[in-house]
Amino acid sequence: MSKLRKRMDQRKKDREAGRSWYENWFNVTPWLTTLLSALAGPLIMLILGLIFVPCILRYILRFIRERFDIAKLLILTTESRTGYKSVPINED
Repeated sequence: MSKLRKRMDQRKKDREAGRSWYENWFNVTPWLTTLLSALAGPLIMLILGLIFVPCILRYILRFIRERFDIAKLLILTTESRTGYKSVPINED
């Protein structure tokens, strides 16, 4: 029975030695996993937001600017074809 217990202890030590430093760290302080997982989600979302939001905003603004440019060209071409000019409104 003592041989069996020694082998079990040896296997346990081998398993613990094979673990990486962060796995041992989480076993020593179990509250750390909860803390890190609670902080990691918002932190990752913040980082992703800081990376991708400027790109998305630039794309949206460029899209809107192109649509306004097209509308301006349509207005200018229709005014030049008709030959009509805007009449100023006098409030007399």
